[in-house]
Amino acid sequence: MRQAKRHALILASGDFFLLLIFSWLGRITHHLPADLPSVLKTAFPFVAAWIPVAWSFRLYHAASRGWKTAMFRTFAAVLITVGLGVQLRAWMLGRPFDALFASVTFLTLCPLFLMWRIPLERKRRRT
Repeated sequence: MRQAKRHALILASGDFFLLLIFSWLGRITHHLPADLPSVLKTAFPFVAAWIPVAWSFRLYHAASRGWKTAMFRTFAAVLITVGLGVQLRAWMLGRPFDALFASVTFLTLCPLFLMWRIPLERKRRRT
């Protein structure tokens, strides 16, 4: 497998896993069942939002760009994903958009995505 495709697969897998962990932690924190089907249902709106946003920000593309640019794109993608994901979640649950939940979600997911992606992007730039 080419190095760029391998890197993209690692990033996409890690991003998906991170969204699952976020959903699992949220369910545990709120004393909700944390079985796999429940976690997947909770993660769905965020994964569904992440996929097109990450694609449009070219987060898995191996174009020559600095790791700082990649991190800015990640920050922007998380911001948009949270807004879309919280709105999709609200529609699924028949509730209004919850700005407090959106804020907490962003303040949780953004550092997690950056902490996961910065070392990987910097390592890729060195190789």
